[in-house]
Amino acid sequence: MSEEKYFDPENYIIYNNNDDDLVCYYSDQHNICETRINYHCLIYIISGKLTLRSPEEDVSFESGQTVFIKRNHFLHKEKIPSSDSPFCCISLHFKPTVLRRLYNDFRPILSKLEDIIPINNNLYEIIPENFFTQTYFETLHSFVKQNFHPSRDIMLLKIKEILYYIIEVKQDLIPHFFDISDPWKIDLEKFVEENYTSDLSINELAHFTGRSISTLKKDFYKIFGETPSRWITKRRLEKARDLILNSDKKPNEVYGEVGFKNFSHFSKSFKNQFGETPSMIKPKL
Repeated sequence: MSEEKYFDPENYIIYNNNDDDLVCYYSDQHNICETRINYHCLIYIISGKLTLRSPEEDVSFESGQTVFIKRNHFLHKEKIPSSDSPFCCISLHFKPTVLRRLYNDFRPILSKLEDIIPINNNLYEIIPENFFTQTYFETLHSFVKQNFHPSRDIMLLKIKEILYYIIEVKQDLIPHFFDISDPWKIDLEKFVEENYTSDLSINELAHFTGRSISTLKKDFYKIFGETPSRWITKRRLEKARDLILNSDKKPNEVYGEVGFKNFSHFSKSFKNQFGETPSMIKPKL
C-alpha cells in the first residue's frame, strides 16, 4: 500500500477495499503527504484539486479529471478542498497479481501494440474525459457511499472494463500496465540528489528507496563514500552556502529551505564545515 504521512486523521477518511485495490480519500482540510507509489494507479478527482510534485515538475488536476500514475515512484501530493466542498478522489490500483490474471485476455492487443508504440517515460498521463469515465468512477464512488465492498471477482471485472476503455482512448498506456517484471528498487543516487532537503529519517529513506536499512547503508557508502546522515548534512550545507553567495537570500531564510529545522544547529554545522558562520559569508551579488 502507498505510504502517506502528515495528515490529520480526524479530517482524513480512507475507504479501502480488498487490501488497496480501490481507495477513496476524503478531507475537508488542506493536506500534504509524501507517497511511495507501489502500483500503477488511476486517480479520479471528485472534488477539490490534486497537485503532484516531483523533481521534474508540478502538475495539478481538477474535479472531473482522471490521471494515470506509473508505479515505482516517490511523489509529494497536495490535496486541496474547494471553497464549497472537501477534497475527494477515487484511486484504483493495478496490482501485478491482478494484471497477470488478465494478461491472456489482453495478449492479442499487446502483441499488436508492442511493435508500434514505444513505452514513454512520463510519470503521469491524463485520461481523456467523457461520459464513460464519469459514469465509471461514479459507480465506484457509489460503492464508497454505500459502504459496499465488492468481491475480488467484481473488482477484476471493473479493472478489465477500464483497461478496455483505455485501449480505445489512450492505447499507448496499455504496455505500461503489463510491464510488471521489474522490482521496486529505485536509483538511490538519483533519489538522494533530488530529495536531500526533504525531512526524511534513515528509516524513511530506506523505505522510499525499497531497501532494508542495512542494504541502504551499504549501497549508500558504495556510491557516496560516507554515511547517509553525514553526506546529507554536507550536501545541505553546500547548497546553503551557494544560496547565500549567489542569491539575495539571507542565512535565516536559507536554513529551512535546505532541510535544517533550527537556525542554531544550522549555524554551528556551517561553521564546522566551512570555518565561518553563515552571517560571515558575503554574497557575490
